[in-house]
Amino acid sequence: RQYLSFSVDGELVNSDNFWTFAAFDTSHYISFGESERARQRIIALNLWTGMSPSWKVTPQGPNSRVVVNAPPYNHGATLGGWDRMRGYEAYRFHDKAVFYSSLEYRYTLKYNPTQSYDWMQSFQVDWFQTVPFIELGQVAPEYSFDLLRDLKIDVGVSLRLLAAGIVFRADYAKSNEGNNIWFMVNQTY
Repeated sequence: RQYLSFSVDGELVNSDNFWTFAAFDTSHYISFGESERARQRIIALNLWTGMSPSWKVTPQGPNSRVVVNAPPYNHGATLGGWDRMRGYEAYRFHDKAVFYSSLEYRYTLKYNPTQSYDWMQSFQVDWFQTVPFIELGQVAPEYSFDLLRDLKIDVGVSLRLLAAGIVFRADYAKSNEGNNIWFMVNQTY
């Protein structure tokens, strides 16, 4: 799966802060098939990178600078939160350019405890998954090899289930800044 995007400020007319953000996102999945205890074993890899061409830093006074035409946190080069760099608080890192990579080992169990109890079958749980993961990422003021220096790292494990056609997940992630638990819907990628 590959995804190339170019986002712009939704208010093209009368906008005080016109911003742009270009990104490339790619995911690859390697199947190791079934095992004695697993219905499926998958290595899931993701790489996401992007930059904001409109982002400018301008001087404002003798000792200060201001950023103009920067995308909002939820549209730009931001790391931290429930999908990218889960070991850090939401929107923890934000700058002009971003690099992010992730590896997950998705182990779908054959065992399904909800099939053993009549009262649990109404939840329509198809499978359970355990997913250890590692994430690397960085933001920088320019799109350059600086994005690969001093990478932020987190590790964690996710418990996921498919119920009524929807993936529910609980992620626990640890970074050098602490631990986080995220409860979300859908796979990360």
